[in-house]
Amino acid sequence: MKQIINELESMWLETEGVQDMVNKLKDVWKKGGVIVGIGAGRMGYSLRAHIMRLSHIGYEAYFIGDTTLPRIDEKTVVIINSSSGETPTNILYAQQAKAAKSYIITITTNPESTIAKLSDQLVIMPKVNSHQLMKSIYEQYTMLMLDYVAEQVVSQLDLDRGEITHNHSILE
Repeated sequence: MKQIINELESMWLETEGVQDMVNKLKDVWKKGGVIVGIGAGRMGYSLRAHIMRLSHIGYEAYFIGDTTLPRIDEKTVVIINSSSGETPTNILYAQQAKAAKSYIITITTNPESTIAKLSDQLVIMPKVNSHQLMKSIYEQYTMLMLDYVAEQVVSQLDLDRGEITHNHSILE
């Protein structure tokens, strides 16, 4: 457990662009707009949790595949979570978002990737040689980092935490 915590801490210390993401989300709050999350596999699951959190906060937020996902346009912020930045389906979605003039934020370890090059903003995580299976460290890290992002948005906008709690579904 201590090794995992040390890995997560080292990732936090080396990640770039988190405050820029907070600032963009604050801007969306003030100006309005739609947020769409895109991710595959477990990277997608960690982002899906963040999109749900943004919805609880009061954003109009969706995840790719939601049946109620609206048409994207220049007022849409697309957040892509892809450690490699080369997941084929995510590349296709990024290309479509770019063609629609959406603002793209990508969370990745690869700032030279295809998706990163299509993006307007990057959150760059370090590559970690973890002892965990596959890419577990990245899903864990993005889950924690994105909860931090949500907390910073709420704090910096001084939003009503009681109202946010009220927005949580009672059907879970």
